Amino acid sequence: ALSSDGVAIGDPTRNEVRLYGSDGDLRTIVRREWTPVPVTEQEVEEARLRFINQDGEGGGPVPQRLLDQRAAITEEWVVADHMPAFSAISVDAADNIWLRNYVPNEETTGDWRASPVLPTTWTVFSSDGILLGDVELPARFLPLVFDEDVVAGIYRDESDVEYVHVYRVLKG
Repeated sequence: ALSSDGVAIGDPTRNEVRLYGSDGDLRTIVRREWTPVPVTEQEVEEARLRFINQDGEGGGPVPQRLLDQRAAITEEWVVADHMPAFSAISVDAADNIWLRNYVPNEETTGDWRASPVLPTTWTVFSSDGILLGDVELPARFLPLVFDEDVVAGIYRDESDVEYVHVYRVLKG
């Protein structure tokens, strides 16, 4: 994620973010308490079947040849030992670091940029690595812009119609 004068690089397998300046110097390392959750064989099989059986282009039927190709692809997957600590990273206009807490097998809606069906929780740190708190964003909302006091993005209603929504971040 780009900051005002550098970049934040996250490693969700270690629950760590490193903030580098534009000069390449390491400025901050952010870590938080976290207990890794092991990946089970059942979860791998469920993900494999979801991938193989996803809809075809335009939502039409999928030819057997494509199903076979997808199955072959899943045989080459390398699976992590544990789930990630976070699933997204962003930096707001004040250089605060936003980490989206990972939700396994999350239900989403929409195709190209899927929105989570349930509310999401983001943990926010200052650029100095100080925990500022957790922010819950609404269900069916995909945040795209993080500013100092607002979060803007795409909201999908029950019919999957997209709207631009802006939410004020209340600090307390």
